[in-house]
Amino acid sequence: HNYKEKQGGKHMIRALDELRMEGRMEGRMEGELKSKIAIVESMRNNNYDWRSIYQVTGIDSDRLEEMKAELLRIQTLSLVAADAMKQPIYSRQHAKY
Repeated sequence: HNYKEKQGGKHMIRALDELRMEGRMEGRMEGELKSKIAIVESMRNNNYDWRSIYQVTGIDSDRLEEMKAELLRIQTLSLVAADAMKQPIYSRQHAKY
């Protein structure tokens, strides 16, 4: 292997490490959002009013909707990333010029 290929491999490993770290961070965010949404929805199901919910959680109805949208965005990105990981990696050996 030549120098360029070795350097490319190092960059690829670094990029994969960054993607893994992003995935872990998004996973934590997803878990936190799910937890907060579940708490607020449980309070709503137990007839708490929005004023009480806000006093306890700091979350109002607008923020709840934003959190649901953010959760959906994260879940969609996760599905796209998982699908992309299933795709074959481009190989120079099979490239047609």
